[in-house]
Amino acid sequence: MKKQPNKTKSDAKPKAEPRENTQENRETEKQSADKLAIIWRSARRPISVVAFGILLYELLEHFPAVMKSVKGFFALLTPVFIAIAIAFLANMPMRFLENRVFKKWNKKKLGLKRGLCLTLAMLFVFAVIAAVLLLIIPKAAESITTLAAGFDGYIAGLTSWAASVWDRIDLAAEAEEIIRDFGQDI
Repeated sequence: MKKQPNKTKSDAKPKAEPRENTQENRETEKQSADKLAIIWRSARRPISVVAFGILLYELLEHFPAVMKSVKGFFALLTPVFIAIAIAFLANMPMRFLENRVFKKWNKKKLGLKRGLCLTLAMLFVFAVIAAVLLLIIPKAAESITTLAAGFDGYIAGLTSWAASVWDRIDLAAEAEEIIRDFGQDI
């Protein structure tokens, strides 16, 4: 076994000096942190306003792309919204059927009861939607055809009304000509 040479104090590695004034260091760090917090609090609003301004500018600069993205996002979510609406509408008759109509079914048939109530509720909701569509679509088509048939009469009435108003207003010939030209351009 080899003997290790005796180390003297000069050969030993110097120990890291312990931090003196640790209380002072902590206070200095706390003061600088407080200063940063004060600066951040005072600068938060201007930074937020500038960031909002930049965001708004970029949104307006790329408005068509933003709108295309928003439309795409809502196109993806449309089936989800429809499903939520149908579930909400079907829940009311389903609860009615569960609590009133099939109330006496025992707990062993609970799964069958729930499935049957859900099926009947969905049939009810789809029947109501179909009935509403069957009542509204023919009336809307009839209203559109009536409006289209009377369109010429509406235009004639509007023209005679505009002529009577025109006669009551005394405008200079030049202004009248400008308005006529503008009306023809439209």
